[in-house]
Amino acid sequence: MSKRMKERSDALLADCIIACNLLQDAPEINPSNYDHDDVCRLNAAACEAYQVLLAAIKKANSVHHATSSLGTKPTSDNTGDKQ
Repeated sequence: MSKRMKERSDALLADCIIACNLLQDAPEINPSNYDHDDVCRLNAAACEAYQVLLAAIKKANSVHHATSSLGTKPTSDNTGDKQ
């Protein structure tokens, strides 16, 4: 693996770790243990985690296609969004 590919792989891993940490910090979804403020924090954490994971998926696709011997471009980034 080239140095550039290693750096991209490390960055992708870091993004995934950030997303996991964001989700770990979210309160448990249980009607008996949250109020309006908790719901707002949970929603914000989930939205931020989604954005981090979406960026990680796009990075993973670009790494995959950079190393693909076929050199073909996908029709989807595996998130439902067309490229």
